[in-house]
Amino acid sequence: SREALLGLTVILVYYWWRTRYRVQMALVAVCGCVTLVMTQSSLWERLSVAVSSGGAGRIAIWRVGLEAFRHNWLIGYGMGNFTSTYDTFYVRVLQAYSENGWSSAPHNVLLQIGVELGLVGLALLGWFLVTTFMDLRLIRPESPLYEDRIMMEAALLALFAVSMFLGLFNDKFVWLVFAMAAQLRLLGLREARDARERPPAQRQDSGDQVIAPGPLAELPT
Repeated sequence: SREALLGLTVILVYYWWRTRYRVQMALVAVCGCVTLVMTQSSLWERLSVAVSSGGAGRIAIWRVGLEAFRHNWLIGYGMGNFTSTYDTFYVRVLQAYSENGWSSAPHNVLLQIGVELGLVGLALLGWFLVTTFMDLRLIRPESPLYEDRIMMEAALLALFAVSMFLGLFNDKFVWLVFAMAAQLRLLGLREARDARERPPAQRQDSGDQVIAPGPLAELPT
């Protein structure tokens, strides 16, 4: 799908930017691009009509969603009520792409949360996404987990990019990625705790970075 290609592109670009293995990553990307070009697929045809079809009707859906959001922008219409709200405002917006019909999915996580939970929900969503991403910063470049951090950050960015065109946040695999990010953070916390509790002589011999006391003073066992 076009969204899968977008997500893969985000992963490759971010990982190439942040990893220490840029040459290897570039070779993998080049091989993947060559294979994709040489493979017969309807993907290229779908890409060629993406603009003329309004993103397969997504622009028409988003116009209805924006009209609904405009009428109840603060707290929204309630969790899970996008479809019923869409039907309420469907006939109030000119439909240049008539194949969507009634009871359409939002195809955009920001629009979905905005219509269902308003600005309050959008603020909570932004807080959740930013904190999930920033929590991985405790894993420093000298850590053995650093490459895992980069891969996880790339996955989070790719999910967000794809969610601008698909309704992903109701799918289990998205929350599996969030759970993996939380598990990776716990590994980083344990690594920091072990490095801090190691005797100074062993720290110097092993070359571990000494982490000053601070927010990590109380760590889970």
